[in-house]
Amino acid sequence: MRENALRWDGRPGWYEVWYLIVAGRFWLRYTLHVPADPAEEGEVALWVASFDGPPTVRKETFPLDAFRTTGTGWPVELGPASLADGRATGPGFELELRALAPPADPLPRSVRRLARTRVLLAQPVLELSGTIDGVELDRALGTQAHVFGTRHAERFAWAHAGAADGRYVELLTAKAKGLPELSFCEGRFVRATVEPCTWRIGGYRVEADPADFLGVTYRDPDGTPLYCYHAERARLFWPGRGTVEAAFEVATRAKLPGWTVSL
Repeated sequence: MRENALRWDGRPGWYEVWYLIVAGRFWLRYTLHVPADPAEEGEVALWVASFDGPPTVRKETFPLDAFRTTGTGWPVELGPASLADGRATGPGFELELRALAPPADPLPRSVRRLARTRVLLAQPVLELSGTIDGVELDRALGTQAHVFGTRHAERFAWAHAGAADGRYVELLTAKAKGLPELSFCEGRFVRATVEPCTWRIGGYRVEADPADFLGVTYRDPDGTPLYCYHAERARLFWPGRGTVEAAFEVATRAKLPGWTVSL
């Protein structure tokens, strides 16, 4: 799958993520981190977060040489885990994937060449069957995307919801270094206001309870942290469809006071 193909060209100062969501329940991340300092060791990691009950997460880290791929950059293997067309496996999970919507690029063309992080929706809506940590899944809805670049945004808010008919909503507000804060919906610019638990963007509204967020730490290739708070049971008002469950993520360079960061 072209949208999932590895973009790293072997040089220092790069990060790459393939994430997979089981809507409302699980969040999996296959990550590659190459420090900006060539003297530092790179690493790959597998993250498994569960939202079946209070949010929890575990992370397994491996040396960079545990990452393997083909000459085309796809599929990818990361230590004992792999991600390929139609399949995702790793310690504690084995999933079959079936795409319900074609790949998409959520950023307007005018922004793509300026962004230091790119996002590609490889499988905006998909069905997942199999098991994660003993939980049986039978055609559960989810999404899978590929993120890569040299630096995360200074702050952002993101939300995604999909439906069994292949329709989906992808929302993003981001402030990149050296650029104004921009908000996108359906490939176009919109207005937005963001608070930790409430986000209004275009004609949409996203809300989540503080207890439903899982706090984790991302790092730029130069080591700078970005604190991400992810919820799988957010409520998204989707015009014409009412309120639906959605994934919701808010990230900042400073920890939110009183909010727990688990990793």
